[in-house]
Amino acid sequence: MILEDNIDLSYYLVTSLKDTYNIYLAANGKEGINLLKEIKKPDLIISDMMMPELDGYDFLKYLNSNENFKDIPSIFLSAASDNDNKVRAFLSGAVDFVAKPFSIELLKARINALLNYQKIKKELYEKDKYITMGMLLGGISHEIFNPLLGIYAPLENLELLFENIDDENCQQKGLKYIKNIETNIVRIENVVKSLKVLYYNRDFERTRIDLNEILDSIANIFAAKMPPDRIKFITVVPDNFQLDANHGVLTQILMNLIKNSIDALDGIENG
Repeated sequence: MILEDNIDLSYYLVTSLKDTYNIYLAANGKEGINLLKEIKKPDLIISDMMMPELDGYDFLKYLNSNENFKDIPSIFLSAASDNDNKVRAFLSGAVDFVAKPFSIELLKARINALLNYQKIKKELYEKDKYITMGMLLGGISHEIFNPLLGIYAPLENLELLFENIDDENCQQKGLKYIKNIETNIVRIENVVKSLKVLYYNRDFERTRIDLNEILDSIANIFAAKMPPDRIKFITVVPDNFQLDANHGVLTQILMNLIKNSIDALDGIENG
């Protein structure tokens, strides 16, 4: 985005830069503020210092006071290149200063340097965010895993009790419920293991997958939550089908796809 009140210089800047960048042009700071509200957030702003209605200094003050625009880097262009004006420009929020008259090649080099710096800064921010998230996930996975260990022993005892019940119908129902609980515990364990993989930045372990077993498990989970007249699962897996993947990740992906489909159907019915 370029702010320049001199028509000839504006034309020169646009014609020199338009083949490399998408250019938005404003004649002063007031037009620049209005333009920012209409266009996609620019990667860089080049601004003259002295302009009518709203000069470059006040325009940068506006940018710095706005959370949406304060991180946009800016280059000041000015014929007033004495130290006082340079200091004022940097104090106003400019990150670079180019004195008029200037070489267009020098300006292009400054633009590229600033854009590359912004790219590196963004990559470092994303990397730091990922590390922070990984540490958080690692702590959560630890807190989840410990209670799971305390579920297995009571569940095994409960299974033994149902196996010794004389009422066959009650026994089958109880063992079926226990099997569903065990299946969901395994799912939670796989999620926890996946979180630990993210935390330690390791590769996911790939094994030969029994897709029918995963699909049957998912069908049982959703069947327990939804009335039988709402959902009907039909799985067709070729006999010679082979798949190597991470069990936990694949299960979670399929669960998400099915859940999203159910949510979409609910939205259609309720709409």
